Amino acid sequence: MATDGAGMKTAMTLKEAIIDNFYAGRGEMCAQDIANLANWTWDDSMDSTWTYLTKEGHQELLLLGQRVRERFSPLLGSLDTFQFRSTDTQRTRESARAFVEGLENSKFTIEEPIPDGQYDIIRPYRSCEKYIQLNKTTHDIALEKFRSTKDYQQMLTGVRQRVGLPDLTHQNVTGLYDLCRYYRAYAVDRRNAWCSVFGNEDLKVLEFIEDLSDQYDCGYSSPYGAKLGAIPLRNLYENLEASVNGSHRITGYFTHDTMIEMIVTALGLYHDYPAINSLEMNRDRKWRTSLLAPFATNLMVVLNKLVSC
Repeated sequence: MATDGAGMKTAMTLKEAIIDNFYAGRGEMCAQDIANLANWTWDDSMDSTWTYLTKEGHQELLLLGQRVRERFSPLLGSLDTFQFRSTDTQRTRESARAFVEGLENSKFTIEEPIPDGQYDIIRPYRSCEKYIQLNKTTHDIALEKFRSTKDYQQMLTGVRQRVGLPDLTHQNVTGLYDLCRYYRAYAVDRRNAWCSVFGNEDLKVLEFIEDLSDQYDCGYSSPYGAKLGAIPLRNLYENLEASVNGSHRITGYFTHDTMIEMIVTALGLYHDYPAINSLEMNRDRKWRTSLLAPFATNLMVVLNKLVSC
């Protein structure tokens, strides 16, 4: 889930205006939603930690490690080599630690990550200049085209009416959407006041924007998505070959949703024909990033040995 901390803080400044509009008879939010919004406060720790792994994320990876331990206990105990490595970010490093903690095996340690910006098979797009330069413009152009469609304009009009702000920009809407989904993920046991500014159809449009952005960024509309996704897949094949040749090992990489979506693209999965585009919203699409690359997404491959009975 790609979010913008600065965009969220900018959108947060609209809080008082939305509340004032309600009491002035403008806007369409209900009294309870306004009360929830009035009681909402920004978590100051997020100024430095909004990209960090949350306690919910730690628990997800810990439980995943426990399930792998329970399912493959005999195999894990007989392994003679292993490799666990993450990219050089706090959230992936902590994800790796939580997963290994769930395995409960003291011999499993985590290698130091390769510094961000250097070539790494589990995040090659960060060192690919052609990919970086192309992606500065391609998905921005696609999103701009979609903002002129009927679906987007209806969503924008509806949100403006709901909060009583007729000059609300699409940057404001994106910031409000990030506040909604990020705080919902950050505190899953609490109702998120910001989500009330959107209706169900609005959220579907905003979800499509994310899917469209990622399609051009790392999916089937990117000339580099499948090529970069093939890099870790080749490494997977090499590890499987090494196991066949006598090296019994476990390899665990901890990376990002961009890499997962590139791997999905390289595998030819969730491919729409024709691909989703900025001219219209495809409601029946296969490419749904909230399903194919949510938090704690994992791709697991197990090499089995055929035993004669």
